[in-house]
Amino acid sequence: MVANRRVLVLAVLAPLLLAACGSEPVPASSIPAYPGAEPMARGDNAMVDQLAEIITQSSVDEGVGVEISLYRLPEGVAWDEVKAFYQTEVAGDDWVLEENLDRQTDVFSTIGWSRGSGASEQALIVGYIADMVGDTAFLITGLFSE
Repeated sequence: MVANRRVLVLAVLAPLLLAACGSEPVPASSIPAYPGAEPMARGDNAMVDQLAEIITQSSVDEGVGVEISLYRLPEGVAWDEVKAFYQTEVAGDDWVLEENLDRQTDVFSTIGWSRGSGASEQALIVGYIADMVGDTAFLITGLFSE
């Protein structure tokens, strides 16, 4: 009887443990945009374009795939609001906050998470770029996959 329970428990737990170890990569489309943020096309802002190009080229050089999304934030949105939104939105999934990706400056701030392992490891980085000319800030999300 005890042996049957162990087999039953192992039969139930084994798939769950395997799924946790080898989680499937998530698509960039599953990463939410900040409420009210407007998608930007490349060419809309030279500074944001240059940053996106640097990130893309660095990823290619390292052999890592990256999907970048660019957004114009509603006027007056501060980094703290963006950061709090993503901390809430990402918290329920299997993402792990990476303290070394939490940076804040007057011009560019980031926060990031990682998930998975081995061939399905991913990193999500959210960056906030202050507009040095106007009142609008920009948001860049990068989903990196190995």
